[in-house]
Amino acid sequence: MENPIVAVMIQDEYESLNHLAGVLGDLGVETHYANGFNEASRLVKQHQPHLVFVNQSQWSDYFEEIVELANTAEHLLDILVVGPIPQVEWRASAIAHGASEYVAPPFSHEKLTREVHSAFLDVVDRRGAMARALQA
Repeated sequence: MENPIVAVMIQDEYESLNHLAGVLGDLGVETHYANGFNEASRLVKQHQPHLVFVNQSQWSDYFEEIVELANTAEHLLDILVVGPIPQVEWRASAIAHGASEYVAPPFSHEKLTREVHSAFLDVVDRRGAMARALQA
């Protein structure tokens, strides 16, 4: 892939996403870290990421603001909520409230590679469609 996948990871001081960060690093994802929503807002504007990973606790506290941030970002992006365990109810709730996907450990390279590349391609396709629509 010629351009790197860019991501912002929103975590809080109590719940780190280091396990996910290691796999993203192995995949070559350029990841910027935010401790809370305000820092994430600045990073989204600065780096124009394709993906935003947010832990379950930050999502629960700030999902409306995070969705608004994604909707008003200069470039389209996908939100992936990172939960502590796989739970159908949490996944359904996250998607119903504006997330693109809900992921949970264990983070195998194969599974995460599919998820990250699928979300990345979705964002690239939507950005391309928007650019074509603006040119028309």
